[in-house]
Amino acid sequence: MREEILIAVFCLFFAVNCKIPDYINVCPQSHPNLSACITESIMALVPRLKSGIPELEVPSLEPLEFDTLSIGGATGLSTNLTEVFAWGASDFKILKLIPTITKNGRKFRFEAIIPKLHIQGNYAINTKISIIEIKGNGIFNANISDCHFECILRGKKVKVNNENHLNFDNMKCNLVLGKSSIYFDNLFNGDPIIGKGVNDAIEDNSDIIFEEAKPNIVEALTAKLTDLLKPRLELGIPELDIPALEPLHINKISFHTGSEASSVATNISNIKIWGASRFQILKLSVHPNENGKTFEFEVTVPHLYIEGHYETNTKILFLDLKGNGPFKANISQYQIECTLKGLVKNIHDINHLKFESLKCKVSMGEKKLQLENLFAINPLIAKATNDIIDDNTDALFLEITPADYLKICHLNDKNYSDCVISSINHLRSYLKDGIKEINVPPMEPLEIDRFSFDNKLGNSLLATNMSDVSMKGVSTFNIIKLVHTSTKKGHTFRIEANIPKIHVEGNYEVNTKLVNVDLHGKGPFTVDLVDYHFECMAKGKKTDVNGDVYLKFATMQCNSVIANASIYLHNLFGGGNLALEKAANEAISQNSASLYQQFRPVVSDVVRNKLTDVANNITMSFKYEELFPST
Repeated sequence: MREEILIAVFCLFFAVNCKIPDYINVCPQSHPNLSACITESIMALVPRLKSGIPELEVPSLEPLEFDTLSIGGATGLSTNLTEVFAWGASDFKILKLIPTITKNGRKFRFEAIIPKLHIQGNYAINTKISIIEIKGNGIFNANISDCHFECILRGKKVKVNNENHLNFDNMKCNLVLGKSSIYFDNLFNGDPIIGKGVNDAIEDNSDIIFEEAKPNIVEALTAKLTDLLKPRLELGIPELDIPALEPLHINKISFHTGSEASSVATNISNIKIWGASRFQILKLSVHPNENGKTFEFEVTVPHLYIEGHYETNTKILFLDLKGNGPFKANISQYQIECTLKGLVKNIHDINHLKFESLKCKVSMGEKKLQLENLFAINPLIAKATNDIIDDNTDALFLEITPADYLKICHLNDKNYSDCVISSINHLRSYLKDGIKEINVPPMEPLEIDRFSFDNKLGNSLLATNMSDVSMKGVSTFNIIKLVHTSTKKGHTFRIEANIPKIHVEGNYEVNTKLVNVDLHGKGPFTVDLVDYHFECMAKGKKTDVNGDVYLKFATMQCNSVIANASIYLHNLFGGGNLALEKAANEAISQNSASLYQQFRPVVSDVVRNKLTDVANNITMSFKYEELFPST
């Protein structure tokens, strides 16, 4: 089915905000059998879908038109098909339809069948099968029975200009074909004998040929739906509360970055962007991960034209730059590559996919920027300054491009704490490998040079020195709760979090007496801490640095508890008595809870110091107004 049919489905589903034509049967979300209601409503539309619904911009389904298809692969039959038309699509039957309502949007899963499709179009072929060269061009005819497909379409709620909208991902489909046949007219310039022989061979292998063509058919269907959707996005889809993409409106953006030589303090408002609807999906893939799915996609926009109003008080290459007025910008080949990770969450015995992190890289081709009304009293200086800006657009755009590891939360957001949790979860995926530009070293592993502790086991004292210690797993922390308090002097964050497992390894040295047994040895050790739960309070105070305000955190205060701990000391007694080594480690393990009480301050200090350092590396790299905007 084409995209416009889906639009009709969604209009049925979100009827509360739509002006529905009288020929559409409306299904309220509270309907006791919503799936059946939507299915019946769609089937009632079939006579209109067959000839098209102009007022809803739904074209005729008879025939269904495609631009280009290709066949090729193991068969050796490499063919381009153009001006392809299919008859029979309006005879579809819906076998199953499952609408799902979530807090974050809507999902439609449907299964349908088309009993018979007749396809006709033009072909061009110049290939070789075995030792036989096949050439020709002309008209082809094909028949497919029992065309069965299963599709999923997801819509996610997004906020645009503080208004709720529904943003749909590309539809994903699987296609299964029944019996099929294909015939090429005018093979070998119409030679009836050779042409018939080749067509008979093709007929005998039609199932293989259509199996080869299936990915291209699915790709063509998806591309067709995307192409049909883009014009609707340009104008917006009011019945779905989807705003127009041409132009795309943004109320306000602020940039506050800089260094000794250059600084940017600019507010731009009433922004209009043309060209966003011309996006092209270059790559889209889905991979299973340990607990969910990872989506990788790459999108490009050939050209963006931007207009708006600016207000700036900036320094570029030691040149003070002041002014306000209209601006214009042109960006070519705007490209974004993203990795989106989702975890499976079980809610009321139903699995849902919750997106946890999004990492993106943005690149741009040629860039042009023109600021009008600069130095209004001196047009010569204004022109010279714009020439300097034009010559340094790459450096300027690099300055104003937001760090992809930061997700900024606005203080006036009523769900500010939830936003901060989401921002930390987003940042977490970067912490594992470190963030070089703000001097955050990798969190995996955390390194400790040396520490010592004494632990009393019965009437004996276990005195141990640890060195070259490495901790793994700290970056897997989960934020359970966050409470934010704001004052004139700064901010306080109370954080409750959990680390599922911390694995510690390093070298030990022990020389003591356990009961009446001399316990000595040195070598590698391992410690496993399971379900490490901690509560921390982070107090940040506004600090003036060379006239600019930053937020600096004092060392976090933390309390921690642990569900289970285990430790093993290898090479006890020089490794010469394995039975005694095992017995000694069992005695240590039986007292692991007591032992951990000595070990815990070391782990807590490492964790809280690391978190404090990360927080300060971020807050001291960006001005206060950048990280804590009120609007």
